[in-house]
Amino acid sequence: MDSTEPVRLPVKIVLPTSGTTLHRTLCFYHEPLNGDLPRYIAETSDAPGIRNYAHHRATMTIQDIRGRESDFTLPIHSFAALPGAFSGLNHPTSGNTHAIDFNDDLQVSTSYITHVKALLLDYLPRATEVVVFDYTIRKASATKTAARQVRKIHIDQSPEGALRRARRHLDQKTAALISSGAKRFSIINVWKSIKETVTDHPLTFADCRSLCQSDLVPVTQIYPDYIGETYALRNRSTQVFWY
Repeated sequence: MDSTEPVRLPVKIVLPTSGTTLHRTLCFYHEPLNGDLPRYIAETSDAPGIRNYAHHRATMTIQDIRGRESDFTLPIHSFAALPGAFSGLNHPTSGNTHAIDFNDDLQVSTSYITHVKALLLDYLPRATEVVVFDYTIRKASATKTAARQVRKIHIDQSPEGALRRARRHLDQKTAALISSGAKRFSIINVWKSIKETVTDHPLTFADCRSLCQSDLVPVTQIYPDYIGETYALRNRSTQVFWY
């Protein structure tokens, strides 16, 4: 694929004529000043890491998906909204036996993860198994913490990073089938608000059809027990974002 061509075939992206359009400063990738390859190093799992590259800040238009959630699908846009998928899980009450206390790690790692697995198997009819290898409860903070909001535009796994995840979290036979191309897999992030409507730091998604391969920058992620790879994103004025 030519590096100047879009990741997907060029299509016309229809933008909404109503809804709340935002103009916000987003954090994109900026090359390290010394010419090194980009990397992120986390010395411990409970402290924020250090990166060797700066942010390039650019003001972008972010479109509102509310009222047209059904227009978006994973195969076409790289994200989807599922209204009602977590109904009843937010607020523990005397009559709600399904509510999850997200301050209770045991409830999250059992009841919530079970719900997520069932949700994905229902939403993805060709899926035969769901393996949850990580979860994070984000908490907005003005100071740097490992669990606070992430402001940089990024993709959690590059293709190489995804294969490393498969080898790390799946059994050896399945990982070998994936590496050989005999078996397919997808890595899907599932996000939900904990307390109903989010009033600050809403999730922002890029429409993958508006990205070019040259926008994507592999970043080595170094942890005490693992080395992964993510994508950072170079800014381009024609990129389309939604919230």
